Amino acid sequence: MARKDPVRVWFLMSDLDDCGGAPRVNHDILVNLDRERFDLTQVYFYHAGDIGEQIRASGVRTVEHMAHSPVDALPLFRLWNLAMDLRPQVIFTTENALALTYAGILKQFGIVKAVVTAMHTARPLSKQGEIAWKLSLRHVDQIVALSQRNKDYWQHKSGLPDERFRIIVNGIDTAKFDLEPDKRGLRQRIGLPDDRTIIGTIANFNTVKNLGLFVDVAHDLIESGLNVHFAMVGDGVDKPMVESKIASYGHQDRFLLPGKVWDPETWQRAIDIGCLTSHSEALPLTVLEAQACGSPVVSTDVGGVRDVIVQGETGFYVPAGDRTSLVEKLRYLIENPEKRAEMGVKGRNRVLGEFSVDQMVRRYEDCFLEVVGASR
Repeated sequence: MARKDPVRVWFLMSDLDDCGGAPRVNHDILVNLDRERFDLTQVYFYHAGDIGEQIRASGVRTVEHMAHSPVDALPLFRLWNLAMDLRPQVIFTTENALALTYAGILKQFGIVKAVVTAMHTARPLSKQGEIAWKLSLRHVDQIVALSQRNKDYWQHKSGLPDERFRIIVNGIDTAKFDLEPDKRGLRQRIGLPDDRTIIGTIANFNTVKNLGLFVDVAHDLIESGLNVHFAMVGDGVDKPMVESKIASYGHQDRFLLPGKVWDPETWQRAIDIGCLTSHSEALPLTVLEAQACGSPVVSTDVGGVRDVIVQGETGFYVPAGDRTSLVEKLRYLIENPEKRAEMGVKGRNRVLGEFSVDQMVRRYEDCFLEVVGASR
């Protein structure tokens, strides 16, 4: 049988400096795609960033600096020349405005056969993003939604038929996000107490994550006399607000804020309970990671949270912004360690069965092959 030529796929984006969930998903897709079936290039308007450099180190061709500034007039010229040289068949983007715009232009002029866009958010885009989305929409062959609710949101917003969408849930590396055999020793190494219940959140410190509510909930639990400690892992524009709020309550000794980390698995393994207070999510990777490490999660009921938490079995979801309910569910898990352990086992088993990185990557492979009419 003749060997099939690899499908040429570009991953087109601004950069991968962020260590949040979406960049980690992009990393896991790129480094795990079958290199015999796919010829991969990551193309950045600016620079690869830390995660992009990790992808480069895995052997993926990397091209940077398609744009020299936000007002650069020549990125289309550079992309066009690069495309004529490398002849991509598929361009994969997220909801990034620059990537959507230029992918749509290359498709419109027949330079690339197909465009696939994954929507990692379930909230209105920026004004620039909205314009790019509307202008490029007719050129996007497949819109990847991360959950049924994520699909419903974008289908309602776009008015496009079902066949333009597919659901590919996020997956995680369950070998990396695993049970910690020496949780006490790990906590001592990273500065967490080993004699308190640890409640953790890993997030970008921005308005959408509503981290002020996390601090309010922590205050209520501390004031009720529970022996708890809190890890808030990440960085961003809201970090000064979070630190100020913690100080206003006088709880600096009950919090650890290590900043941005590149090893979220270390922190997920160290906590006992995960907590997510977001206003909006698509399909939160941090919930899957916590569950994979054996920790139940209490979250606000937003976006695809119901797709990753089985109510009362692997954690709890409560109405968005409901401080009282968050406190109530966290208190239950703090006071019932046996139930917490039982839910942790169920959560890990579910992640292993439904949300592995291998399953996610195979689904993206099928998507890329289908949009160019290829087969396995």
